[in-house]
Parts: sequence; structure tokens; C-alpha cells
Amino acid sequence: MPKTIRPLLAAVAIFLFPGFCAFAQVADFRTEKPYLHEQKDRYQHWLEYSGIGDILRVYDLTVEERDVVLFLGFTRPAGTDYMINAWETLKFSFEAEHPIRLEQALFYKWISLSGISQDANVGVYVYNTYEPGLPKLFGRQIYFDADSGKVMVEEYNPKSMVRKIEITPPTFSDKKISEAEIRKQWSKKVVFDKIYAYAKNRYEQTRCDQRFPQVKPPLEDDDVLRFEVIDLCKEVLVDESQNALCELFRSLSISDCNWVKREMLTFTITHEETVSGVKITVDIEGKYGSGFYSNLSGLRGYMDMEEEFKSYLERYADQFKTELKKILTE
Repeated sequence: MPKTIRPLLAAVAIFLFPGFCAFAQVADFRTEKPYLHEQKDRYQHWLEYSGIGDILRVYDLTVEERDVVLFLGFTRPAGTDYMINAWETLKFSFEAEHPIRLEQALFYKWISLSGISQDANVGVYVYNTYEPGLPKLFGRQIYFDADSGKVMVEEYNPKSMVRKIEITPPTFSDKKISEAEIRKQWSKKVVFDKIYAYAKNRYEQTRCDQRFPQVKPPLEDDDVLRFEVIDLCKEVLVDESQNALCELFRSLSISDCNWVKREMLTFTITHEETVSGVKITVDIEGKYGSGFYSNLSGLRGYMDMEEEFKSYLERYADQFKTELKKILTE
């Protein structure tokens, strides 16, 4: 997360006159390619100076005859969950100190440095990855729309079951308790420990034959809380029924089989202090595998629920959010 976001009042003042020193209608931007690449380096220096460079960096610049696009990436390779949280935290920090949106600042600064008229075909794009073959799950395409006269942002977000929980602890209004003590009671560690303990108690109960649900040790519990729950049954896929052949085997006492789909859930929890309390986000990823096999330890054993059971996972995420908010505020 950014250490500090420097006030950029001087830069903002320049943005008020975006047409100043702009290129005339250049017939071919490729003639200005060396100059534009110099400004790309200056843009990187600005990112570092402003504190934005803790999260974002210049990745590349494409200069075509009529189009110029500056591409930004994240400073550290990480999962999409981290990038979403890093972006949102950066936006919150920046916009708390400045009168314009983060996306506007990124765009206006490039216009100011490059000298390109903002109503030209120019953009600033941010993606989670530029590796060949890897999907662009997170993206922001920032450009100026001449028809509306506004800086526009096209958002690309990963398919995930992210739910936000805003909690204002009742004790915040209790003057008998210091704010420091309240913050301690609602610290990231306390909240993460409570959520993990709740998950252990909730999920590690045998509800189906030949299923032994387990909440695995946290994959992460510092910046985020991330853990997996395996060997679930009829948790998300509540309508799942026994295979007809298995039912026949059981009725004839041939086999005590259980071929109901096995489910696996991965939880990613974030915690952010706000002025009035805390904001918690819950991201649930669901996978399922055949119940025919007793061990689905391989990577190929499970399939993503997003493709076939998205509506089930969405309902489950809403339900879990309600349960979690109740547990945390009891």
C-alpha cells in the first residue's frame, strides 16, 4: 500500500489548463515517438514522487499514427485480490487529499507531460498483467470523451464473489472507552482471528456421509486473511442430489456410496479502518469436483463454480456476508 500520497496542488493547477502547450493536430504521432518516450520516463518519476509509485509503475507506451496509449502496471506481481485491494486503497488515499479522482490525475498528468490535446486518441490503461497468455482480469481504461466532455473510465473486474461489509461498532459512541481501546478491539488481527474461529466452528461439521470438512491453516493472515475449506457437501450447491446409480446401490446394500459433488471454498478477507469504524471485504471462490473419488488433491480435480453455478455462489456470498456481520457485531 502507498506509504504517503503527496499533495499535488501544483500539478492540479497545471491540469486546469490541459490545452496549454499541447501538440497541434499532429498528422502522425509516430514522428514524436522519441519525445513521447522521454515523457514516459518523466511520468514514472512523477509516480514515484507522488507516492502512487508504491503501487503503480509505467509498463509501456504505444505510439501509432493516430493513437497514443500509456500502459501502467502494478509494482509487484501478486494475485488479483491484492491488486483490487491495492487499487481501492490507493484511490481512497489519493482522493482524500485531492479534489479530483485518481483516474483523472493519471490521465491529466500524461496529457500535461506529453503535450497531446486531451480530445485526441490518447489513453492511460492499467492492467493486472501483461504476460502473454495470462488473462487481463483487472483493468482500467482511462480516456477523454469529447461528446460528454468528461474523463471516462472503463472498468474490467475479475469474476469474484466480493462482498463489502461496513461496520460501525456500537462502542464508537461510548465516551467511556478511549478510541485507542476501541481500535484495538477492532484491529485487523482481532477481526481476522474471530472470522477464522467462526469458519472452523461453522464448517468442520460432518453433514454428509463420507465427507470430512476441514478448514485449512491460513494461506495468509497479515495483509489479508486467506484460507481454504475442503471436502464440503451441499454447502453452495444446495440442490445437489445423489447419483441415481449410487441410490440404487445403497438401496440394495451393495455400496454405502456418496457421489454428491465435493465442494471447496477459498476465502479472502480484507480489513480497513475508516473514520466511523471498519470496512471488511469478503471474496469467496468456489470449486466443485466429483463425489465419486475419495481424494481430489490434484489441481485437475476441481472445476470453477463461476461457469455453471454463478447464481448459487452469488446467493451464498450474500448469505455469508449477513452471517459474518452478525457474528462480528454480537
